[in-house]
Amino acid sequence: MAEYGRLDKLTVALSHPDGMSMLVNGKTEISAHFTSPPFQNLEMKKPGVHTVLTSEQVMGGPSTWSILFTTVKFKNENPKAIQAFVRAVDDAHKFIKAAPEKAADIYLASSKEGGATREDVLKILADGSIDYTTTPQKIMAYANFMKSVGTLKSVPDSWKEPFFEYVQDLPGD
Repeated sequence: MAEYGRLDKLTVALSHPDGMSMLVNGKTEISAHFTSPPFQNLEMKKPGVHTVLTSEQVMGGPSTWSILFTTVKFKNENPKAIQAFVRAVDDAHKFIKAAPEKAADIYLASSKEGGATREDVLKILADGSIDYTTTPQKIMAYANFMKSVGTLKSVPDSWKEPFFEYVQDLPGD
């Protein structure tokens, strides 16, 4: 843990599309990119690009890498909107699993990033390492790490603590 920030001085924050573009372009100082689908998958198609480390290796298994949040005030003032949103996200995850070809077509029709073919998207959706779910995963691992390096004052008693009731009945960790 003592070396967790050792590479910070060599790190720049870029959007995923910009990071991918700079990595595969090969004409910049960007020589590595810790990213997410579809960018990691598209990068792997380029000669010379290879996986060094995965988030599953870092976290000890699948982990949540995208969390949506709002304030308690907004949630309390807009309960129907929040409930509808949570249901829609859950429905989208179920739809991706049940109808990956239709999901790929929807993604491609709405994506502005470009670069991904239908075949690319279908391959990503079939990748068993990605679980489309609203179940929070490895939240306590994140919290324990953040506490150990001083970016979190205290660790929640449970993974459920930072989440609203909409996901608290799920088998998270």
